[in-house]
Amino acid sequence: MKTNALDHAAALCRQTGFALLSTADARGTPHLGVAAKLGAAAPGKLTVSEWFCPGTIENLKSSPRVALTVWDKDADRGYQMLGTVERMRDVGVLDGYAGIEERQRLPQVEKELTIKIEKILLFKKGPHTDSEEQETMSA
Repeated sequence: MKTNALDHAAALCRQTGFALLSTADARGTPHLGVAAKLGAAAPGKLTVSEWFCPGTIENLKSSPRVALTVWDKDADRGYQMLGTVERMRDVGVLDGYAGIEERQRLPQVEKELTIKIEKILLFKKGPHTDSEEQETMSA
């Protein structure tokens, strides 16, 4: 894995304004979430921050394996990063944002996930091989 690919992925997320986070529950049922903040952490790790929906958080409690995707659809370039969530911490908490019924449905805590990236694949809609990232992409 090329470590500068993680920096490129974080820069691409800043450019596009989003990353997709795929999780699965204990039975393997997939779930897709969107995050706006992606950052390089320690070597080989990324942080992802967002007001994740309850489904994402519940899935991570039973299965920490994730796929994280950043993609510029206009340029058809991006990365799919496979890894494991090593840490989940609260970075923001709402207090009284909504009524009790709404609080049960809407996220009330912003989480930051630290993900150890184990594999980086190039991601595009055009033909590709799903082999590990081989080339350096400009951000």
